[in-house]
Amino acid sequence: MTHPSLALRRQRLLDLLPRIFTAQPADSAVGAVIAGMAGALARLDSDMTRVLYDRWSAMATGERLPDEDSALERLGHLLQVYRLPARLAPRSVDTDEYGLHLRFATPRHLDDTLHSLLGASWNPNDPEAHSHGLSLLTDLFPGLRFDHATLDETLHVQPTSDDPAPLQRFATLLRPEEGEAYRRRLQLTAPLLTGGITTPRALLALAIANLGAEPSLDMYRRGDTLVALGMPPGTRKRCPHCAGTAPGTPCRAEGQQVLEAWLTDNPVLDRDHYEPAPRLRRVFNVTSASQLADRPVLRLTATERPIAYPAIQSRTTGEITLYAGTLKPGETLHLYPDHLGLDLAAYDSNGAANHHRWLEPYPGGRALVTMENKPERDVSGDIFYLWGNRFDADNSRFGGGRDEALRCGVLDQAVRTPLLLNGDNALMLLTFAKPDAEFADATESAHLSVFADSKDKDGTRFALIDRDLAQSDQSFLSLLLQSLTQTDTTAEDGGDSAAKPPLKLQLEWVVRAPATFRLRIPKNGWVTDAELRGAVTLMRQDIERARAAGVRALIDFPVLPYREEHDSDDSQFALAARMSGREDQDPGEGRLAITANQPLADTHVLDEGRLAFDAVWDATCFDWSRLPLLKQSGETTR
Repeated sequence: MTHPSLALRRQRLLDLLPRIFTAQPADSAVGAVIAGMAGALARLDSDMTRVLYDRWSAMATGERLPDEDSALERLGHLLQVYRLPARLAPRSVDTDEYGLHLRFATPRHLDDTLHSLLGASWNPNDPEAHSHGLSLLTDLFPGLRFDHATLDETLHVQPTSDDPAPLQRFATLLRPEEGEAYRRRLQLTAPLLTGGITTPRALLALAIANLGAEPSLDMYRRGDTLVALGMPPGTRKRCPHCAGTAPGTPCRAEGQQVLEAWLTDNPVLDRDHYEPAPRLRRVFNVTSASQLADRPVLRLTATERPIAYPAIQSRTTGEITLYAGTLKPGETLHLYPDHLGLDLAAYDSNGAANHHRWLEPYPGGRALVTMENKPERDVSGDIFYLWGNRFDADNSRFGGGRDEALRCGVLDQAVRTPLLLNGDNALMLLTFAKPDAEFADATESAHLSVFADSKDKDGTRFALIDRDLAQSDQSFLSLLLQSLTQTDTTAEDGGDSAAKPPLKLQLEWVVRAPATFRLRIPKNGWVTDAELRGAVTLMRQDIERARAAGVRALIDFPVLPYREEHDSDDSQFALAARMSGREDQDPGEGRLAITANQPLADTHVLDEGRLAFDAVWDATCFDWSRLPLLKQSGETTR
């Protein structure tokens, strides 16, 4: 079949050349020369058209030449938008009736490739990790079975059924990004990267495009979070609502989204501060980078000696929180403060109040003393809070109403910790004099019954503070202030004394991080496939390039709770529980080790936040004396 351009060029030559040449037959020597000239001109037309087309991403060719990039890739290189390479690069791939056989150059190349897919779970030198890594590959690619011998450079992939979809899904890792997929991503991301736009809408569109989906421009707010939907490729051509050209029209692709993306400005983050061995009467700084103030959860542990009347003072706000009791070695005081002075609604994020959870059952806060192998004690009635206005504070004024007057010293019986303000907060641990004397018996090895001279700083003072004075705020406050003024905050606390006990302190609070945004994309099948192709790494790099200077980006992929619906009409719903064994271990012999086998694997970047695990270990002891049948029969219970 003659190409139209070739026929057109030949006819044009016949019209222009003298008749002595054009009258010659097509199979003659002159006809062959004319056909060669027409073919050369037709190729020139095609090359000039392709050169012009290759200047636009919509028409540039995406086919790669053997030794050079395609025209579409060269356009992307100008904008620093690169085509994703093949995730797996074996030396050769053999196919037979059993499946695929990937042969790598050396075993080291295969190990590096599998390590990039599985992370630390792949260790070819460890037989257990080796078999565990192969099982993780099976979990990543359901419907396939993987086999690999140690010190071998071949990975065998075999389907477990006649369904070709699992093998086709794995084969995508052997090819670079498809040309049309790269074209769509280039057209979506190029305007965002070159336009200097760092708005939440632009960042969400950039992230969704990098994951291979099309961002719907119909984004909406959920509390402090902007939510965007990722639609299948080609949706914006079919749906004006998703394209943003007709936002008032109904969406033609409703319910077809493949992913969601949430972007939160100034997200709510957990923060903590740990002092393994704080010194009494020594100031330590706690930095809280937050737009809002918060009252931290306090955990104070006595490690070796009892702590009498411990207190924490904020030198920044002047607040003091006191526990009117004694912490014995091994005991931990937990203070869950109330919300006085806090704007709790400002901490709500993504349409939910997932913060200060203890306030729902205990609005007034709660204080507990815990110790291993002993029941917890509620000591909320023994927590006192001393506060007052600072003369140099902006809200300090003389006169005014009841809530506006200057208060120099107020003592409240409340579970309330000092406020942590934005910036550096100077805190200090104190111990007040013990209110009464304790005389240890012969069985006690840790106590506070130490006699001392009246001028000594250590030792027991008899009835310096009477517990009955707690009923009178004025008397109790005056003695508290007297004890505080007698505390030497400049004295050294070195040495071995009962007034300077070793302890541990931990503070936990939440912040609204300034100059920060968090991008969260719930993990599903689409996101998992994009991660296998390397698109998640590309997305992180593009978000880092597109963010505003001085703004920190947090990116994570939370796994949503697993949900399963069971129709009781189809079959009877049943649950079975089974304990496979029982083992007693004396804690004194060693630590209790628990191993969890979870077939799912997830990569967590520690720079994005803390990695945390929650577990419940049920060690309930059964009272076998209440089972007379077993007792009488003499059967052994296990």
